[in-house]
Amino acid sequence: MCAFPLKKAADSALRERLAGELINLSCVALSVTCDKTMTETLLEGLAILDDNTVPESASFVPKINRIVKVRNSHGYTCFFQSHDIEPFDVDEFKQNDESSALKTLILSALSAMASCSAPWRKKVITDAEVTDFFYKGLTSLSGTLTAENLASIALELGLANLRCMELADFDIQGVYETAVSFAEKIQNEELKNITIRGGCCAEKLSLPVIFSADTLTFGCSLENAPAETHLGSGFMVVKFIQFLAVALKLPVSLLPLKIIYPLYASRSLVLLLTLLSIGVKEIYVVESPYFPQKETFGFIKSRFGLKDV
Repeated sequence: MCAFPLKKAADSALRERLAGELINLSCVALSVTCDKTMTETLLEGLAILDDNTVPESASFVPKINRIVKVRNSHGYTCFFQSHDIEPFDVDEFKQNDESSALKTLILSALSAMASCSAPWRKKVITDAEVTDFFYKGLTSLSGTLTAENLASIALELGLANLRCMELADFDIQGVYETAVSFAEKIQNEELKNITIRGGCCAEKLSLPVIFSADTLTFGCSLENAPAETHLGSGFMVVKFIQFLAVALKLPVSLLPLKIIYPLYASRSLVLLLTLLSIGVKEIYVVESPYFPQKETFGFIKSRFGLKDV
């Protein structure tokens, strides 16, 4: 089993080495003051692990060299000798068990989080809450944490991703008004339930996309969706749910809501964790044939109570 399924198999060894070096660097950060250079190096390295970027093999080498240089300047060798531990071995990801599946989930989500937030990385680097979690998340992969502890960290990652997205200062006024409108319809008993559906779900299921009064959509593949019921990005889905909960004075877990969620790449996992972390319960997943973690995703579905469509 490969921890990093790739479109270009030649990149696999370099990608695995890069992941190992990033985890080792995060361990060193436990005993030193993390500076801007270390954090920038960490985020840049994570971003190119994201499977949507798929860089040429040559892109990895300078990144790995930079990580090695930064970690050595922060006492890498001394750290591992003084703590009597071995540098991280990426083979820890390759066991067919729940802990390995959760570690792969966390690494994939961290990579996606770093990649998606690249346009506002300067804000990310100055936000202690978010940067601290990048280090915490990576460090958790080097130890022998139980599946229970890893699952807890995965949900923390979901909340860290929400904070990271909020740093972009997206305009959320429109989604607030949509949430208030749907809340009024529920209160007036015009609607009983709401379905939020990802755009590529219909494509996978070979079904027509049905635009109805109780269904909202998200995803760039639904450009013809009615503006009043198309939330656009995953971040807007999260904000809609939070606004709806406030308007109805209900916890998210009790909202009359279900989500049909497409799994098309590893980066789709980070939004899934955010939805779970804010309390969404009724999540139905649709796995694309190209989803790279099909072999181990059964462990994740079981752990977090995800359902098949």
